[in-house]
Amino acid sequence: MVFAAGLLVPVIPVGIDFSSELTFPEEETVSTGFLLMSAQALGFILALVVLQLAIINSTLGLGMITLCALIASLISLVIKEDLRRIKFIRDFRPEDIVNKDELISSLRLSSQFGP
Repeated sequence: MVFAAGLLVPVIPVGIDFSSELTFPEEETVSTGFLLMSAQALGFILALVVLQLAIINSTLGLGMITLCALIASLISLVIKEDLRRIKFIRDFRPEDIVNKDELISSLRLSSQFGP
C-alpha cells in the first residue's frame, strides 16, 4: 500500500496542471483549490465508509478501495484532452486586446458556449 502511494507522488502535479488546463479561463489557483478541497472531502468520506466496512469484514474494506480505484481509472480514460491555455497562447495576438476586462469577458463567454 505504501509502495502504491509512493507511485502516485509524481502523478499529483501532472493532474493539478491538467485540471488548470481544462478550466483555463478560470484562475489556476481557483481550480487547484477546488480540486484539492474536493479530494480531501472525498478522501474523508471514503475513509469513514472503508473503516465501517473493515469493521464488518476486512475484505469488504479492501474491495471498496479497489472498486473506487477502478472507477477512477475508467473515468480518467474518458476525459477529453482540451488544452485551452496552450491553444490560447498559440493563437494569441496582442493587437486583439482592447482592455483587460474585455479580454476576460470574451474568454469566459467563449468557454461557456464552446470553441
